[in-house]
Amino acid sequence: MLFTYIRALIKFKFKVMKKNIFLLSALAGMFLLASCGGGTEAVEEAGSTEEATEETAAVEESAEATYTVDVAASKLNWSAKVIGIYGHTGAISISEGSITMSGDQVTSSNFTVDMTTIAPVEDDGSFSEEKPAAHLLGHLSSPDFFDIVNNPTATLTSQGVEGGSAAADLTIKGQTVAVTIESVVVTVDGDNVSVSGSLTFDRQAFGVAWGFPGKDMVLSDEVELTFEVTATK
Repeated sequence: MLFTYIRALIKFKFKVMKKNIFLLSALAGMFLLASCGGGTEAVEEAGSTEEATEETAAVEESAEATYTVDVAASKLNWSAKVIGIYGHTGAISISEGSITMSGDQVTSSNFTVDMTTIAPVEDDGSFSEEKPAAHLLGHLSSPDFFDIVNNPTATLTSQGVEGGSAAADLTIKGQTVAVTIESVVVTVDGDNVSVSGSLTFDRQAFGVAWGFPGKDMVLSDEVELTFEVTATK
């Protein structure tokens, strides 16, 4: 009888031990799952933060900024030829303008040109005592040419640069004609941006012509403009 009692007691303790081991295993498993779950959430949270930071940086990089043209530091030059003989060169001032950038890309620009400042280079060898620079300036200012009294400004606007060129609209004497700006170079330096380029336009498209057809024939229809514009944010 005693032997039977001892065997029953041992069997009972064994069951209790198995139950305790099962409970401990279950608790350990739950703790492990909780730990892994927390780690996953932490990784997901870190990933979300990194993605948000990258998205913010991308938005800031693509955000547009407008730069105001520094007219004193900007240059606009012109040149035209008298067929088979010689040519004239000169300068003209930009009175105001702006450049809109997205990162390091020009998305649009506009310049206003003060036509009253047009002037030839007097020492280019194309003038004489009989026909000094003032003589040419008189022609350029006259109604036959740029009619500066009635049209004191001209404008040039563009909608971005692609592949080193930009489609633009040039307005002279109230006439707007599509032109292409070539050899465009854009340099961004902090809050400053500089843009250079050139374009050629047909003066006849703007009604810039001598009143005497015989004289007008000796003038090249093409006028070239080159510019170096500096702007500040």
